[in-house]
Amino acid sequence: MAKVSAVATNTMTVHAKAVRSAVAMKMLMAVTGLYLVLFLLMHMWGNLKMFLGPEAFNHYAEWLKSDLLYPIVPHGWFIWIFRFSLVAAIRAAHVVCFGADRPLARWAWSLSAD
Repeated sequence: MAKVSAVATNTMTVHAKAVRSAVAMKMLMAVTGLYLVLFLLMHMWGNLKMFLGPEAFNHYAEWLKSDLLYPIVPHGWFIWIFRFSLVAAIRAAHVVCFGADRPLARWAWSLSAD
């Protein structure tokens, strides 16, 4: 009777190994964390405008919707670009922490089970 052994072959390229290394994952986690902290600080600054009165808060909302980065992007595009990049940062952090094969629903259930 012949023995059968499982042989794993390493078919990842040097680039694929570098992208999946622990250092690359930690760098991605740091960048996404920094992005989320900057979002939090900007959001806090904007919400503090309510203590300056309705005019200041409305001016901030208009600035956020239309005037931010106007010469670079058309009116109203910044908020959508920012929303998309925020979702991408959250998804990238999720992939780093839990792996790409684990669905978000199972991740949410695992948090409530702990």
